[in-house]
Amino acid sequence: MSLTDQIRIRTLTRSDLDQMYRLHLTREDISDPKDAWKRTQLLEWLAFHNPYARNGEGTYYVAEVDGVIVGFEGRMPMEFAINGARRKGYYVHDTYVHPDYRKIGFWIVRALAKAIEEQSDSFFCLMGGTPLNLMIQRRMGYLELPPAAQYTKVLGLNRQISKVLKVKPLVSVVAPLAQLLLKALDVLILSKYNTPVTSINFFDSRFDTFMQEVLSQTGVSSYKNSSFLNWRYIHRPFPKEKVFGVEHKKKIKGFIVLTTKLSETERPVGIILDIMAASDDSETIAALCVAAIRFFREQRVDSISCLLSDKRYVRIFRRFLFRKSSAGQQLLLGNLEKCENEREHLTNIEHWHMTRGESDGLMLSA
Repeated sequence: MSLTDQIRIRTLTRSDLDQMYRLHLTREDISDPKDAWKRTQLLEWLAFHNPYARNGEGTYYVAEVDGVIVGFEGRMPMEFAINGARRKGYYVHDTYVHPDYRKIGFWIVRALAKAIEEQSDSFFCLMGGTPLNLMIQRRMGYLELPPAAQYTKVLGLNRQISKVLKVKPLVSVVAPLAQLLLKALDVLILSKYNTPVTSINFFDSRFDTFMQEVLSQTGVSSYKNSSFLNWRYIHRPFPKEKVFGVEHKKKIKGFIVLTTKLSETERPVGIILDIMAASDDSETIAALCVAAIRFFREQRVDSISCLLSDKRYVRIFRRFLFRKSSAGQQLLLGNLEKCENEREHLTNIEHWHMTRGESDGLMLSA
């Protein structure tokens, strides 16, 4: 019997967490056992606390060889907002194979993918991923949509000016002046917007009402009710997100979720994970964007990055000097034959309300 014939696929159980920890220790991006333990804690939260998972529904699939877990792939049950209605779906993410088994890695990932296809009763999405995973997903025949664009606002100019001038004495003179001018321009633009925002420490029932009110106006996205938002941003292990909201007469009009991460130069970058408001409420969208800029200026980040597909949001972000910086992240769709009524709507990226928060990637970072 060949090694590929010995691959057994099943759903993850709590008793597997010890093996998942040992598997995380083999990751190239983890050098400290503490980080492997943290990632295992985050995986446990994703796998066993998802508010959209039905009783007994698998959220991670593992590949075993001789009773040992050698690979896994996450499948997050999700409720989506689609064309004014709630619809069940899934996000597929977090694929990994032990280094000693990568010679058959294609067959392991393919076996995981086939199990997910067969055991999912609706469509699923795959967002981003490594070049190898993308190659396998394309071979599986999943439909690839044009990626939502990434937009960036520059707050710190030292690195950009250093690349252009390459003369340290000149950089030390030019950079502070350019930085001052950029900040002055921001102050001038932001001074026109005074809608108050509040810090959000918990998503209460008002967010359920808000989501229902904007359901018919928002594009395709995860259905962001209070239980989902608290699971994703508030109650998870090692939370580090900052949330702001806009309120009017005690009703929620919109919210934005922010975080920071270190860039390759070890300088922090601001990330807009999520933003939601009525798509025609330009005042609220602008107020949330302003709140993000002011918060990240206080954090002294080099730049702010976000992923946007809704042109109504893009138009407003451009007012605040956000510019398209890259093609963003790939979005692939599978099992579309299981949602024929929504297929046409789902397969147009312009119908999506895509943000970084749609991916579980940042939920796996501590």
